[in-house]
Amino acid sequence: MNRLLFERMPKVELHVHLEGAIPPDTLRLLAGKYGRRLDEDPGWPVLRDRTFRDFRDFVSAWMLISGCLREAEDYTLIAEAAAREFIRSNTRYAEVLYSPTLDAVKPIGVQRITEAVAAGFAGQRGRLEVRLVADAVRDNDPAETLALAEALAEMRHPLVAGMGLGGSEAGHPPAPFAPAFERARRAGLRTEAHAGETAGPESIRQALDSLHVDRVSHGIRAEEDPSLLDRLGRERIPLAMCPTSNWRLRAVPGLEAHPAVAFLRRGLAVHLATDDPAIFGCDLAGEFTRMDEAFRLEEGEVRALLLNAVDAAWCPDRDKARLRAEIAAFFAEEGAASRGA
Repeated sequence: MNRLLFERMPKVELHVHLEGAIPPDTLRLLAGKYGRRLDEDPGWPVLRDRTFRDFRDFVSAWMLISGCLREAEDYTLIAEAAAREFIRSNTRYAEVLYSPTLDAVKPIGVQRITEAVAAGFAGQRGRLEVRLVADAVRDNDPAETLALAEALAEMRHPLVAGMGLGGSEAGHPPAPFAPAFERARRAGLRTEAHAGETAGPESIRQALDSLHVDRVSHGIRAEEDPSLLDRLGRERIPLAMCPTSNWRLRAVPGLEAHPAVAFLRRGLAVHLATDDPAIFGCDLAGEFTRMDEAFRLEEGEVRALLLNAVDAAWCPDRDKARLRAEIAAFFAEEGAASRGA
């Protein structure tokens, strides 16, 4: 297999942060709009060179980006830019995380930000299907996440499929956020949480047992607990695995040490994702390429990664059927071309 095949195949992206998917030219445009010099921001060298020593460096880059988002129209702009990148990479369906409660954007309000993001993706219907996941910041008071859940429940925006829990995992366990996640579920929203990335297996267990999440983002530290791995496999908990992100943030020493393929071969419901592609310098085709180079993926394993993402998606069954048909048609055409050659 080669990168060209991975670029051409229809893909599903379930873990990508909108703020981390802003192309560099769009970020410069926003910085110029507010008279900001990126090279004077402490987060710029980290973002420019992708020299992350730990998660704190990532936060500094993230805050640089969020500081350039001050008006609702900024969110429409970045959604439009992200949509173009998804289409370029032949991503057919994406569930995009966005963070409406960061300090820099609180004056705008959850509803206006949500509507602005939705407007940015609206122009690509037919070429790209998108649903949104509001991402809470665990570094802040759990009351803020509960307020977010209440706002989402009141708004009931048709494009918002769920709520997630992001931010600095270490020192901010999932359990205190249980009331907010219960409220989100009562409102009919699906749920997910970053867990087992920079904290250990207990973080994953709390996400499952306290928050009752539908899926887990990252989860690489589950490899430290065989009984947890058994549970993840038995319950078919979807795991969004982001190899380049984990490598850049030094959660794994190298891509050859990433557990995504080992988990897949153990029978876990693994799918690949980019996390923050503009920050980490990756795309979804590249994630498949890197895992193939490191682990020699079989065609059936590539299909499984794609179909696991379809199964984990928060979209209607008719959309899942369409995505499965596109994937099946692609591999049938590839097989016919290979036989003809």
